[in-house]
Amino acid sequence: MEDKLIMGARELKRKTVMESVKAGYMTLLEAAKRLSVSYRQTLRIYKRFLAEGDKGLIHKSCGKPSSHKYPTEYKSKILERYKERYWDFGPTFASEKLSEDELPIHAETLRLWLKANGLWTRKRKRSPYRRKREARQRFGELVQIDGSDHDWFETGESRACLLDMVDDATKETFALIDTGETTHVALMALKCWIEKYGIPLSVYVDKKSVFISPTHQKYGLEEAKSRDQLSEFVKVCRKLDIEVIIAHSAPAKGRVERKHALYQDRFIKELRLKGIKSIERGNAFLKKEFLEKINKKFSTHNKEIEDVHRDPSSYGDLDQIFCWEETRTVIRDYTIRFDNHYYQLKESTSSHVKPGQKVIVRKHLNNAVSIWRNTVRLDYEIIESSMRKPVEVKIPPQTLKPRFAKHGLNSPWRKDMTRFWRRKKKPVPAA
Repeated sequence: MEDKLIMGARELKRKTVMESVKAGYMTLLEAAKRLSVSYRQTLRIYKRFLAEGDKGLIHKSCGKPSSHKYPTEYKSKILERYKERYWDFGPTFASEKLSEDELPIHAETLRLWLKANGLWTRKRKRSPYRRKREARQRFGELVQIDGSDHDWFETGESRACLLDMVDDATKETFALIDTGETTHVALMALKCWIEKYGIPLSVYVDKKSVFISPTHQKYGLEEAKSRDQLSEFVKVCRKLDIEVIIAHSAPAKGRVERKHALYQDRFIKELRLKGIKSIERGNAFLKKEFLEKINKKFSTHNKEIEDVHRDPSSYGDLDQIFCWEETRTVIRDYTIRFDNHYYQLKESTSSHVKPGQKVIVRKHLNNAVSIWRNTVRLDYEIIESSMRKPVEVKIPPQTLKPRFAKHGLNSPWRKDMTRFWRRKKKPVPAA
């Protein structure tokens, strides 16, 4: 097979030109113009053609391995490690993890290797046509919030919910895991965001009852406010002057929806590598390592983008804002009932509240309870229902009127009943 040569279009063109020069039909200067190379390069090509023939026109490195090629042993080690630990990772993410394992490899090179060995195929993402909404230009102008219910710990038994918050301008993200998409995790995530960045101007949420109450959805904000049927999340946002914007479809808040795919890809695999199987350890890993790494890689946050977050210190204690509030009436024995418990107000509070007056009961995110009368915090102690002595209430006797008294004087019913009541009983004859 040594007599066979593999030539490309460029080599074939050079062969034709060099044969014309050899036959005397063309000068080297004309050949240089035809090949678009310099005269000196044309002279070198012609000398090599005369000495070696057609073989001299072929590039010397043709058919030889590249000097930048990875060794075969290194390639085999990379593929074995991928099949052992990163079998469901994408090429980019897998190259990052391999670099941490002191096996550096470029993502594109790894993609070609995986594709050639049948270990990875590209997943095409088809989506319906949507009109593009321009992203906000300032950090903190709009924060999208949504929950993702998934088997995050790959136990196959129970599912947890990851509540994700994404800034619309910078793609900065924050997330927490809980047993479900509850009011507790929504308020906790918003509080953590405010403590880290400040108070945003608005939040973008869907129509789940955690964020928007049914009355709010059906009749609007003002009607729900007049009926006192706003969700706790909306109540907290109103205290902090945060506008709540309702999304009417999932694509409307596409940034946070697409961020779910990133968490379901990278976060699950990170939890697997760390051996994390609990919500507490998962949240600790999110705050200490994962969020910082994700924001550093995917966020576009820089000093040129204006930050419009507001300072939360002007709104007072956040613990007194992020809570559930209920109104209760003080009973005569200075007790109130809340969440199936009796709370005995201490004697020192008698100067601030009297029986029959209203107090505000706040249940905080750490499940602590505080009782307030206007701006005064009241001291209390929890008592058992069996220890609470019932208060004797004296009810004045009421004069019961005959049933017919409500009828008019000329009512047939009144006449008949009057005749009945006035009728005297006949004496019973003696035996």
